[in-house]
Amino acid sequence: MSYAVGAITFGALCSSVEGGNQWGIAAAYAADSVSISASIDEGSDWSVCESMDMGVGTSFVAGVDYTEDACAGVSFTF
Repeated sequence: MSYAVGAITFGALCSSVEGGNQWGIAAAYAADSVSISASIDEGSDWSVCESMDMGVGTSFVAGVDYTEDACAGVSFTF
C-alpha cells in the first residue's frame, strides 16, 4: 500500500509469512533531479538511498543500511 502527497510517497507492507519480517514502512521524496528513500521493517533492517540526476544520462547514487554498509557511485545510461 502506498500514498503520495506531492513529492512525498509513504508506503507500508504486511506479510503473513511466518518466521520472516511481517511488516515494513517506507518513505520517499522526489523533486526535480533528486530522490531520497528510507525504509525499515519489523527486524529493524533499515536503509537510506539517494539519487541525483546529473544530466546526459548520468546519475550520482549513494546509500547506507543497517549493517553499516555504504555505497556511492555514478550510474550511466546509454
